[in-house]
Amino acid sequence: MPPIEPAKGKLTGSLDDLTLDEAEFVQELLARGRDVAVIPIGPSRTPDFRVDGIATELKMLAGVVNQTPDGLSSALSSRIMDARSQADTVIVDARKQPGMTQAIAQRGVGRAVGADNRTGKRLYDVTVLAPDGVVSFRRREHGRDHS
Repeated sequence: MPPIEPAKGKLTGSLDDLTLDEAEFVQELLARGRDVAVIPIGPSRTPDFRVDGIATELKMLAGVVNQTPDGLSSALSSRIMDARSQADTVIVDARKQPGMTQAIAQRGVGRAVGADNRTGKRLYDVTVLAPDGVVSFRRREHGRDHS
């Protein structure tokens, strides 16, 4: 019996204008069988990608100077809040951020969701990739369910 090929997703668009980190992340998604459409940079703030048809903003978190738990969770929360103006589905890749843990990521996501609850724009799906694992928040609302 021949070996089973790993799942491979479909890429729409070009990786040429992406940063190295973004291109590597897209390659990871494709290797996991996800379909990724790269959205070209336009005159207004748009999401970076459509992942399996869902507008998704990718943010990287690395190089935070204040590496205390409070400093890291605050920086993460700020990245999430910045990203929500581009898409209500946000992925933050914090795997290269020294000091980041799942517990700190959970706190940062909680801060962003708390602030988000006080505004009109809503986050629906937030995923943080920390060096020691993944933290996810998904909101079920308005008939939209990402679970």
